[in-house]
Amino acid sequence: MNEISLEELLAVIEDTDYYPLFRPLLGYEDFIKFYEGIDDSMEHLLDEVQDLVGFEFPGDLIHVLLMTNGAKFFDLTLYQLTEDDNDKNGLYYNNATAPTRKEFNIPENYLIVGKSSDLFVVCATLDEEGYLSYVLWDTKNKEAGIVYDYLVEVIMAEIDYYTGAFSEGEEDEE
Repeated sequence: MNEISLEELLAVIEDTDYYPLFRPLLGYEDFIKFYEGIDDSMEHLLDEVQDLVGFEFPGDLIHVLLMTNGAKFFDLTLYQLTEDDNDKNGLYYNNATAPTRKEFNIPENYLIVGKSSDLFVVCATLDEEGYLSYVLWDTKNKEAGIVYDYLVEVIMAEIDYYTGAFSEGEEDEE
């Protein structure tokens, strides 16, 4: 089987019964939420989708969907971004001075964009090469727990679609 992009995956399954499983990735809701508590009996759906459409899921997508506790999905809620507050990188969000940052020792270079249950704060940051990375900040150990590079583009694109937060000022430069 061949690898396929997330966009191609969503296009292929759009009219199938499996579509709701991936609907959160399209950002139609006010927040993006992965299903909570899907047990091992539902893990076979992912295999069935792969067989149905004839491709393997991108590795990072599988890690995100099946992270932490075996085949458990997690809740991921993205905060609304507003232009009222912005950090020194020009990324807009509504929790620049959030108690969350202080409570869990989250560095300034981590943009808080949401939460995943009570276990993780969802952050975006730049890696050493200047690319955006999507980080689940471990609230128990107060450190970066899990880093994903793949889905950040999708998530940030959805945020930008609704708020223009990441493309602000790009037209002025041209």
